[in-house]
Amino acid sequence: VVERELGLFAYEFKFADKVQPSDFNGIKSVISATGSRLKAGFFVSRQPYAERFGENLFAVPWWYFCV
Repeated sequence: VVERELGLFAYEFKFADKVQPSDFNGIKSVISATGSRLKAGFFVSRQPYAERFGENLFAVPWWYFCV
């Protein structure tokens, strides 16, 4: 979890080729614990494209952070 001026942002990293909805269980637990302070949750993996998994829940490829 990273705190910025806008609020909290959760990141989870996994060496997976494809993100599944159940992969967000940890981030959903953080949402429950922090309430509205968590602005978005990101699951970072080897998946080659970005994908939305719900309100403010996103799967993003690792290389997004290298650009």
